[in-house]
Amino acid sequence: MKRSALLLLLGVLMSTTMGAEAKSPVAPEPEEMNEPEEIQLDERLKDLDYFARQWTCMRSTQGSSEMANPYQWTVTQELNDFWYLGRGETQSGVHTQQDTLGYNTIFKKFGRTILGNDSTFANFLSSGWNENQIVWVGTSSNLAIGQTAKHKIVMTKISEQAFTSEEYRVSEEPDSWEAIATQICAATDSDS
Repeated sequence: MKRSALLLLLGVLMSTTMGAEAKSPVAPEPEEMNEPEEIQLDERLKDLDYFARQWTCMRSTQGSSEMANPYQWTVTQELNDFWYLGRGETQSGVHTQQDTLGYNTIFKKFGRTILGNDSTFANFLSSGWNENQIVWVGTSSNLAIGQTAKHKIVMTKISEQAFTSEEYRVSEEPDSWEAIATQICAATDSDS
């Protein structure tokens, strides 16, 4: 049966078993349809304002002291101001990553999701800023090769115009993190 026929049947059955006063869950009466309440932004979302700008970042992998591969990370507040969206691009304009940052009111934690052009997907939670650091802990997956690992990113605010980002993965030793990359980012927009 089609979904609409099933819903109609469910409505008829409910009204006959619950009495004539029962209302169908399928179509509410017009007077019951209220305007949706305006949803208020959680005040904690403002804690992510620091990132809302354009950054130039350079990255080094563990074992290398050379910072290379500069890219632009542009973060803007979007979607009725509920989310910060980040976009990473190389200097030649290749789109390398897409981020979402926000405040999860269910878990009472900040959330960050990163999608990469190398088939990576990362999902993190954070308790927020502790002095000048925000620590993101979660998992990172490379969908092309089917690997998933615990992942941590420690972002340290150096000033209003610069931060570092250190990435870690769980090492083979229990409860131990192994450094895998470091980034340095400097603000390049007019707010800096």
